[in-house]
Amino acid sequence: MRPEARIIYLLILLLSCPLYMRAQTDQPVKEKSRISRWVDSGRRLFKKKEKSEEAHINLHDLTLEENIKIPAIPTTSVLNNLKTTLSQEVRRLSHIKQAQISTPRKGEVIKIVIPMDRLFQPNDTVLWSRAEQTLYPFVRYVENPDYYHVLLAAYTDNTGSDSYTRKLSESRARAVAQWLQAHGGISDYIVPYGMGNSDPVLPNTSDANRNKNRRMEIYLVPGESLLKLAKKGRIAY
Repeated sequence: MRPEARIIYLLILLLSCPLYMRAQTDQPVKEKSRISRWVDSGRRLFKKKEKSEEAHINLHDLTLEENIKIPAIPTTSVLNNLKTTLSQEVRRLSHIKQAQISTPRKGEVIKIVIPMDRLFQPNDTVLWSRAEQTLYPFVRYVENPDYYHVLLAAYTDNTGSDSYTRKLSESRARAVAQWLQAHGGISDYIVPYGMGNSDPVLPNTSDANRNKNRRMEIYLVPGESLLKLAKKGRIAY
């Protein structure tokens, strides 16, 4: 339970103690029952909130692969409603220059691959001027908390040591995450990953291949809030 909630609960109990004690001695049975139920319901309410808070998963503690797999889609009807929305978003995102779009997890997730030179100059970790044009379409996915989990996986080619490429990719992923947070996103649902030179798309045997390997992969994974709307059959931004 959060500290402020705990304080409020203790104050309520403190103020209700005289009434509660009187109900156990002086008041009729009906009055005893009413006040007892009121106090007990308060206890249950805060226990329920505490349990809910404890159940919340910290997305930043999970690997990229783990985050892509959650949350699970509960029913077929929710999945169908969700896929209708995701197909509309795929059409919107297809207008991003040089972006490659796919729908992994059997169409439940949107994956967008953006060439790194659309976001950063060589060996730089500061977003350059044209990056905003590429990133702005993603603002709608972070404006509503937990509509989407936005996973940012930055990759490099094999130029430089493993340590260097890892740090470079981490800094670039964080830069994009910070841009999204500055445009209304909440850090809880924006998770950056520095992947270094791992998982190349093509062998690093030519400039063209290395350019393909330098990329930002953005995953839009439906969050709990979006799934609740899909369950009701009405998804709106």
